[in-house]
Amino acid sequence: MTGPDQITPQEQDFGAFADKLNQTLVTSGTTFAEQAFGLGCSLSLIPMGLVMLAAIILGARNWITISLVGLAEVLIAMVITAFFSNRARQGAIARVYRDEVLPEIHRYLDEQQCSIDEFTGKVAEHLPESALLVQHLKNGLLDTNQKIENDPEKE
Repeated sequence: MTGPDQITPQEQDFGAFADKLNQTLVTSGTTFAEQAFGLGCSLSLIPMGLVMLAAIILGARNWITISLVGLAEVLIAMVITAFFSNRARQGAIARVYRDEVLPEIHRYLDEQQCSIDEFTGKVAEHLPESALLVQHLKNGLLDTNQKIENDPEKE
């Protein structure tokens, strides 16, 4: 089940392995956030146009009023779009962690006969505290019982 993008711990040192896992999380989160933000901005144009049309119909006749309505619409659309973009980022990171990074960690633990605490300590030494992989590991998102119960190879 190893592909060309997968990194094996024997081929490269632990630092490169941890960097690759962290970069996988960062890249996936960024990609999904950008896509969600672009989609949100595009989809917000229709409601913004309808609100502007309603404002004009209801009496907004001078440029100052129309500009203020437009500015308020843009600000509200950006806040809502940024919120959903952040949610998409968090969801993508959680999904990629569960589907791609966690199996790589379990594979490393099995191959190196390493405990979770040792692995977390090594990652914390190599990566900064703000790294997504460190945050996931320190928040206890590495559940070995889940691996044992849900591992299709063990069934």
